[in-house]
Amino acid sequence: MIFFLCLCMVLLPLLLGRGALCLLYRKRPVRGTLLSDGVLTGYLIVVGLAGAAHMGAVLLGQSFSDNVRWFLGMLGVCAAAAAAVLLWDRRRERSAPRQQDFRGGPPINAKERALFFAFLVLSLLQLMRIVLGGERYLEGDMTVEAVNSFLITDDIYKINPLTGEWYQAGMPLRLKLLCLPTLYGDLCRLSGLEPEQVVWVAVPMLTWFCSNLAYWILAGQLFPESRERQGFFMNLVALFYLLGDTVYGADGFGVMHSGFRGIVIRAAVLLPYTVGAVLRRRWKLVVLCIAAEACMVWTFYGLGACLFTAVGLAAAGFVWERLRGRSGGKEASA
Repeated sequence: MIFFLCLCMVLLPLLLGRGALCLLYRKRPVRGTLLSDGVLTGYLIVVGLAGAAHMGAVLLGQSFSDNVRWFLGMLGVCAAAAAAVLLWDRRRERSAPRQQDFRGGPPINAKERALFFAFLVLSLLQLMRIVLGGERYLEGDMTVEAVNSFLITDDIYKINPLTGEWYQAGMPLRLKLLCLPTLYGDLCRLSGLEPEQVVWVAVPMLTWFCSNLAYWILAGQLFPESRERQGFFMNLVALFYLLGDTVYGADGFGVMHSGFRGIVIRAAVLLPYTVGAVLRRRWKLVVLCIAAEACMVWTFYGLGACLFTAVGLAAAGFVWERLRGRSGGKEASA
């Protein structure tokens, strides 16, 4: 059942993401859009919908069951809209064929096959570490306890998950804004799985998968003409993840041991995807990354990292283009 949930958590975002990309970038053919973009964009949309349902339930004082209904309703509407958009785009493509923006590359050589096999082995080791490792870094974390309190009491952030008693003074708003526990609770309610299975297994597997997609997009931007260098880059990422497994604070440690945390998802998924989107000048995707971060990270943990990263890269790119333009002008005049 866990793997079926993981499959749904990939296929549904793929549908949502492809539909959203078709609307956001209508001048670009859908078939030329990377599959990775579809999954990651849909993932950001799901987080946004969970955040909207969560805030509605918290601000209006509704129950957790109301939150589940709001989330499921918005998800169903968006999925139906995405399917309609894709069908409309397919009909438009048949009536007026468009030129594809992707081309087949040269045949895969032996080095590329070796790099792919090495990456596959390293990825399987990571996946086995997440699924079978049985070790989670839980110091100071109460995600599972919070999800259990939602499911048992049918209230959101009104019961202390450690004591089981009502909060007397309430919770700070900066904590109430976080939607990941309610999203995980939604998944538990819809799938029938226990919170430990969703939070400690299914979600980290999805985080690991989306992280690889984000870095794959980044590899394509850094080395657009060399599949061999792209494969080498992905092997380095996988190797650093495995080596960081024993180093607290490293990205690999977070993905292997606490892939359900917002700060881990930001470091492993949102930041590399933000960098890839900036390099491709897909600013609408950057906005989605910034909004998703606001839904899952505490203010005490550096909220706004995606925004600062995007602004810094955009400023660096602007300065670089100006310097190139001046140097090109001087060479032309000479």
